[in-house]
Amino acid sequence: RDFERAEAMLLRSLQADPAQPGVIQHWVHLRQKQCKWPALVDIPGISRGEMLKGTSPLAMLSASDDPGMQLAAAVRFVNEKVDQRVPRLSPVRGYQHPRLRIGFLSSDFCLHAVSLLTVQLFELLDRQRFEVYGFCWSREDGTALRKRVLGAFDHYVRIADMDDATAARTIREHEIDVLVDLQGITSGARPNIIAHRPAPVQMTYLGFPGPTGHPGIDYVVADRFLIPDIESPYYTERPLYLPHIFQCSDRLRPVGTLPTRAECGLPDKGFVFCCFNNNHKFTGDMFDAWLADGVARKDGNAE
Repeated sequence: RDFERAEAMLLRSLQADPAQPGVIQHWVHLRQKQCKWPALVDIPGISRGEMLKGTSPLAMLSASDDPGMQLAAAVRFVNEKVDQRVPRLSPVRGYQHPRLRIGFLSSDFCLHAVSLLTVQLFELLDRQRFEVYGFCWSREDGTALRKRVLGAFDHYVRIADMDDATAARTIREHEIDVLVDLQGITSGARPNIIAHRPAPVQMTYLGFPGPTGHPGIDYVVADRFLIPDIESPYYTERPLYLPHIFQCSDRLRPVGTLPTRAECGLPDKGFVFCCFNNNHKFTGDMFDAWLADGVARKDGNAE
């Protein structure tokens, strides 16, 4: 995690040989993680187009709000990383189970934002209608949250030690009706599991809000704030719109004691901006907007 030295080394590599899309990808993301704005800057021998082509789908969500650029990054990733020639495993007509078998696929069934949001969702699913499976390659972090998440499934199957084909066959053997991928094309993703079509219906939810470009994903669970109607053509998945908000959360999460401003090193007065996202999700334009809003406030004492 020595980002500055890593960035300098990758830059030297690109200066020696600009034709390295994989290096461009990591170099851009390293700059985002350090809030070095703009993240995309000129390098001799690398055009702006090549820079954008080398940007990963996750980095592109922050680098550009153009849905066309986000889709292009996702499609390029899938074309490069996903084997689309593998045979389909699940029957097209599906199964006829008394209860619908829903499988959740993720590497984040541990102390991670995805589990912090979804754990009560798993607990609240109607067991008279649904049989709930968890398939994961998460780290064994020993936390109470991981224990609670795993306890919320009717069936838990660890696929960390399986290759993608074996993992897909394992999911198929459980005759999952609907497979919900919580990973998307984020860090640690295993999109080749999805490529095998281990379930007749496959959808993406929560982990990656942009288009995946994955032909094995049929639907994306969303709301019209996440995907306005005008932007739905830029998704290869069909949006399944929830009526209010797409993002679930855990209402049972413990809430700590509210600290005082002094304990946080803050002045007694003034509006405080606070964002707990990863740094790579910030942009220069976003930060300028925060500062401009703070300056515009009447008390002029925003922090």
